[in-house]
Amino acid sequence: MIGLGVRGGDLVKDVLRVPEARIVAVCDVYKPHLEKGVQGSGNPDVHRYVEYKDLLADKAVDAIVIATPDHWHEQMTIDAANAGKDVYCEKGWGMSVAEAKSMRDAIKKNRTVFQLGHQARENRVSLQASQLIAKAR
Repeated sequence: MIGLGVRGGDLVKDVLRVPEARIVAVCDVYKPHLEKGVQGSGNPDVHRYVEYKDLLADKAVDAIVIATPDHWHEQMTIDAANAGKDVYCEKGWGMSVAEAKSMRDAIKKNRTVFQLGHQARENRVSLQASQLIAKAR
């Protein structure tokens, strides 16, 4: 788990609902968020990191969740792919098309798995709003 603010804290709970998943490492530059992640991890042996590259070097980590501000997504995703880690990235993928392409290239090159999450985009209300907007155009 990289980024344990409001959304990252919620994602910790979501990860814990997956029986096959275990949170082995948490990372945040802000100590109160880091400690919130430790407490919420459900793992008394969870590793704490302030620097995300140290988390990526952890052999116990197979996949990461990125829930940081959008301007960090590109570099963290590329670094994770280069480290052989699968990635779930929350919110927007990147800040530009060029960033999205560089992330895509790193993911393809390293043959890692990537999933992009959009908060509540799958909800029925969001789909209905999308249809209304499309009709108005």
